Amino acid sequence: MAMQVLKRCWQLYAAHILLFIFFIAQISWVAVRYGNASFIEELNVQAFLDSPLESVLDALILRYRPVNLDVLPMYIALLFALPLLLVLARLSRPLTPGAVAGAVVGRAESTTWPGPCMRPAMSGSSTRWPGS
Repeated sequence: MAMQVLKRCWQLYAAHILLFIFFIAQISWVAVRYGNASFIEELNVQAFLDSPLESVLDALILRYRPVNLDVLPMYIALLFALPLLLVLARLSRPLTPGAVAGAVVGRAESTTWPGPCMRPAMSGSSTRWPGS
């Protein structure tokens, strides 16, 4: 099963690289064809046009993500971790959920991204969210 997951990761990685190439080409063509450079800025393609070699290398290691292509690298990374999680689950069933939950909580607390529990209360609502 682990080999099937890794094969699927490779297929998704190849699809991501092809989508990246077509995305950059399409946005560049539209910007030149219609004379509207705002497409390039809005879709995070300006970094690619400024330094294409660095951006291609960043795209190959899944660090450079234009708009609307940012979910696929995360999915690839999570799917790539699945065989390791399956091995951990097979070795020690009671410890695996706790270890995964601890890693997620540790990562979440080390970032400054406000999660869904950090929303302020809506105007006119008596509900107060924690942290508001």
